[in-house]
Amino acid sequence: MNAIILAAGRGERLRPITDHTPKPLISINGKSAIRKHLENLDKSNFSNVVINVSHLGSQICKAFGTKFGKNISIYYSFEPKEPLETAGGIAFAEPWNKRNEPFLVLNGDIWSDWNVSDAYELEKKIRKNSLWGYLIMVDTFNEHKGDFFLDSSAKLFTDDNLPTHHNKPYQKLTFSGFGIFTSKMFDSVIKGKRTPLKPIFEYGIKHNLLMGKKHEGSWCDIGTHKNLKKIRAQLEKT
Repeated sequence: MNAIILAAGRGERLRPITDHTPKPLISINGKSAIRKHLENLDKSNFSNVVINVSHLGSQICKAFGTKFGKNISIYYSFEPKEPLETAGGIAFAEPWNKRNEPFLVLNGDIWSDWNVSDAYELEKKIRKNSLWGYLIMVDTFNEHKGDFFLDSSAKLFTDDNLPTHHNKPYQKLTFSGFGIFTSKMFDSVIKGKRTPLKPIFEYGIKHNLLMGKKHEGSWCDIGTHKNLKKIRAQLEKT
C-alpha cells in the first residue's frame, strides 16, 4: 500500500513560526510530526510515500530527500501557488499505482500514537465491501463540535442522516486526519482545482461508501500555538 503525507499547508495560526519553518517540520521535543510519520511507516513496511508540499516545501525535500529508513522511497508533489485544499491536493498528487488501490493518508501536522499497521487490516475491509475508504476518528477537542457520528458497527452518519429514532449509542467524533482511501473517492475532483474534503466525505457517508474506526489513544493537532504548547508539555512528562 502507498501512503501520502499532507504537508502543503501554510500554517497561518502558527505564525510567526511558520514564516520560516513549514508546520510539519516544527520540532516537538526534538522530533517533527512528519519524521514521526515516516519512522512509523518505515517500521510498518510501507515502501512508497508521497509528500505533497507547497509553502517552504524545499525545506521538507532537503530534510528527507528521496529515501528514508530501510524501506521507504519518497516522492514529492509540488502544489501550484494557489492552495488546493485537502481533496485537491490528494487528487493532484495521485498517490496510487493502480486504479482504485487503497492508500493511506496522514496529515503532516498531527502527533499521535495511532498504529499505521492497522491500515493493512482496514485495506482488506475496503476491498471486501467495495468501499471508498475508512476514516480514523477521535474524540472531539477544545471547542470542536465533532464531524460525524459513529456507531458500534463502524457505520458513519452526518447530522442530516442520523436516524431520529434509534436505540444504538452514537458518538459524534472528529476526523483525525488519518484515513485509508481509494482513488474512486476522488473521481469528481478536477486535477489542479481547489477542492475541500468534507463534501466528499458527506457524499460517501450518505451512500454507505465510507466507514469509520475510533482511535482511543493519544492524538493532537499541532496547528495552533495552544496545541503545540500542550503536546510539548505532555511529552516532557513522559
